Amino acid sequence: MKEREGRLIIFSAPSGSGKSTIIDKLTSEYGLEGHFSVSATSRSPRGEEVDGVHYYFLSPEEFRRKIEEGEFLEHEEVYPDHFYGTLRSEVDDRLARGEVVLLDIDVVGALNVKKIYGAQALTIFIQPPGLETLRERLEQRGTDAPEKIEQRLSKASYEMTFAEQFDSRVTNDNLDFACWSTRQIIEDFLNGVEKHIVLFPGSFSPMHVGHLALGNYLVETHAEVTEIWYSLTPESPFKQGKRQLPETFRIKWAEHLLQHHPRMQLSLEELSLPRPNYTVETLHHYKERYPRYRFSLLMGSDSWMDFPTWYKPEEILADTHVYIYPRPGYDVEEVASQDRASLIHGAPRFEVSSSEIRQLLSLGADLPYLLMTSPDHPLYKELIAELREE
Repeated sequence: MKEREGRLIIFSAPSGSGKSTIIDKLTSEYGLEGHFSVSATSRSPRGEEVDGVHYYFLSPEEFRRKIEEGEFLEHEEVYPDHFYGTLRSEVDDRLARGEVVLLDIDVVGALNVKKIYGAQALTIFIQPPGLETLRERLEQRGTDAPEKIEQRLSKASYEMTFAEQFDSRVTNDNLDFACWSTRQIIEDFLNGVEKHIVLFPGSFSPMHVGHLALGNYLVETHAEVTEIWYSLTPESPFKQGKRQLPETFRIKWAEHLLQHHPRMQLSLEELSLPRPNYTVETLHHYKERYPRYRFSLLMGSDSWMDFPTWYKPEEILADTHVYIYPRPGYDVEEVASQDRASLIHGAPRFEVSSSEIRQLLSLGADLPYLLMTSPDHPLYKELIAELREE
């Protein structure tokens, strides 16, 4: 039997981004199991530090010799004769035993190590919400002089230019959510999940700027999310009897709006499922058809309040995470602490609904900004014609 291949998880971040805190919480509270590679250094041991446990302590001459012989995956000379580095043997031996190896190294070193191990390694970049937030955090520490803080900020600005080269980027503006998001990214990597898809089900009659803005915000601010799939529904069990725009038109309209969003796409698979459609059955269909993908669900806080009345809600939550966006009059702030549901903080809010848009258009209003389409576009004119036939 072939032994499990080891995996390498590499963390990097500008100083003050909260990387160490996130790693500590992942290992102590979130159950992340892995072995930190012991780094090598040319400095002398401090206090009760033990060779081979805290660091491999080498003389500057030994360190240079190992560099010349190619024994380091990455290294840095912080000061003259003051080296730090990761020995290749330290990582390779653990990977050969099928272990999960954790590295906490600088940005350039992380990208260099990624080139060596490829798909066997996952790089995660922890970043602050912005440089001003980082400045505040460094000042609150009270450990650095003003000129040192400016040096750290300058270095952070440089390091953040490499962020897009990492496999995943996590913004640490909320510690608990940053930890949860990082854990999801790591679990998907270790389980061989190729994509994390968030399903956004709806009749989209018609799709409008609110739908797009919400999906755009989620996929860009949640590092664990790969794509948003707008799952077009034929008829909701809660909206039976309400007339909708024709299926063929809703498809054309949604494809028109989504054509320039590579990480947001229309899914028509629910249209072929038995009716009435129930979310639990739709999720089963997606998971069976795409076994290498992980699926989550997106819904409004109003739907979340009604969720206990859905068909088999416990079965949905058993293996599906739910992202909840706030709707006026439905306060569900407490869901943020639940493992299978999280509130999307900071999501754009559009109080207008598709039914209100249909009504306004039928009365002669022009809504190009809500519909993100010029009134001169043929599809816009077709939409007006469909509504006036009702």
